[in-house]
Amino acid sequence: MNRVYESLNEKGIFIFDCKPTNSFKNKERYLEEKDFTFEWVCNTKNAPFVIIDINTTFKDGTKFNERHIERGYSVDELKQIIQSTKFELLEIYDTCELKEPNNESDLIQFVLKK
Repeated sequence: MNRVYESLNEKGIFIFDCKPTNSFKNKERYLEEKDFTFEWVCNTKNAPFVIIDINTTFKDGTKFNERHIERGYSVDELKQIIQSTKFELLEIYDTCELKEPNNESDLIQFVLKK
């Protein structure tokens, strides 16, 4: 955050988003198509870290698997981080809408000003 702050013009705006830890389970998917199947599974047992396994199997038997490890944040955690910087917190939004986030939010946007 401090490096972003230093790289912004005076009165510059920094907008970023994050996924709350509890939103990862909402992202799980299984899709069966003509030529492939796709499975996205989230393991939240080690919250706030989440292990995401993405498995794709093609009709010819070819498999493609990848694993991501992401960290989720709560709004309160990010507010605390922001307060430790020189940024001014302007707004917090829920999933690209002009409303406050809640426990069901899948994505949270923060608007900060230098």
